[in-house]
Amino acid sequence: MTPTPTTSEAPQPVELTVAYFRFGLSLFALWNPGALFGLPREPTEAAFLVGTVAVYNLFTGLCYARDWRARWRRQLMLLMDVVLISWWIRISGPDRQSLFAFYYIAVLMAAIWFKVFGALAMALVCSGLWVAIVGADEATLPPALIAPLPSLFMLAVLGGLVSEIHDLEHRKAQELRERVALYEQEIDLSREIQKLLRPESLPTLTTIELGAADRTSRTVGGGDYYDTLRLDDGRLAFCVADVAGKSIRAQSRLPLLKYALRAVIRDQSDPAVVVGELNRLLYDDLQPDLFITMLFGVVEEVSGRVRCCNAGHVAPIRYHANGSPPELFAAAGPALGLVPSARYLTEEFVVAAEQGLVVYTDGIVNAMHRVAGEFGEARLCHLIVQHRGDSAGALARAIVACVDDFEESTRTDDATVLVIRARRELGS
Repeated sequence: MTPTPTTSEAPQPVELTVAYFRFGLSLFALWNPGALFGLPREPTEAAFLVGTVAVYNLFTGLCYARDWRARWRRQLMLLMDVVLISWWIRISGPDRQSLFAFYYIAVLMAAIWFKVFGALAMALVCSGLWVAIVGADEATLPPALIAPLPSLFMLAVLGGLVSEIHDLEHRKAQELRERVALYEQEIDLSREIQKLLRPESLPTLTTIELGAADRTSRTVGGGDYYDTLRLDDGRLAFCVADVAGKSIRAQSRLPLLKYALRAVIRDQSDPAVVVGELNRLLYDDLQPDLFITMLFGVVEEVSGRVRCCNAGHVAPIRYHANGSPPELFAAAGPALGLVPSARYLTEEFVVAAEQGLVVYTDGIVNAMHRVAGEFGEARLCHLIVQHRGDSAGALARAIVACVDDFEESTRTDDATVLVIRARRELGS
């Protein structure tokens, strides 16, 4: 018989139960041989057979209980079962025809353990033994004695196919459970990474009000990142970035960006130089298929002057409390990790009193509705105008909540918003 790919099958609870049941049945037959049909009442060869069966099943049960995993365990068990069944048939009287059913059990066990080919081999062995035993007492084999033989082979084929289908479904279910467990582990790891990246709080400034809001997608590996850092010279550095790809591998590049940025910004004042240095430092770690879009800038607390550099990121929006149309600053260089020696430009503008700057990731404008399509920049600008009088934090939360409602909570991408709003006291 051909064994299954597993060479040391773990004993199953049902096997242990069957072994102990057969042991108890053997003891009963040993005490009263005539109680089982087909056994002669004389305590000679029948008693020896039953005693052998009892010892065999006790040994089998102990092996199961001790988790015995011999390579040929199941083959030996089936062979022993067939030998004992054939012995029982040989010493039985005229009722031996009724004992043929025990061969069905042997074939069925072979089908469960060794599938179609193993069951067919067992059916062939059982048929040969049946013919040999019955033929020894008969000059010619009556049709009634050989009539059950085809059913053995039919049971072998059907039982083997059912067993193969069952095992296939079991493997699929197990693979699905493993994938779900792995996915849940990755989600947990992704959330832990996201907690490490997200700033615990935003700086509190006299002339600048900060607000941020974000939400992760329903997939693993959130790729959004935002941060703010108060510099020693009275400026505030801010950054919003998005790494391409929804995976732990992609998300793991964001801590590199966070700490590389904090190292570079201490020595450089020009945002274009900072971004160029970050591209140089991170380029090798992003190869061959990752890149990071990023908007980095610094704002002077007293004057509201903003100097920023865009590396392939969506355009920030400046809005006005008086209801004037928002302005997009669309100039951008290549994303980090695409061009090793990329050159970047610094853009400069002012966020005056009662003005604000909205920096966000593409999960905002690329949010999809099954009917309305993309959320888009036009909807975002309209929403900003509607909430122009809100605090920075309230505006950021309103944008994320609106996008979430627009997508009907499908959350196909992360969404992050950072709002920098000048207070009335700015410049006074």
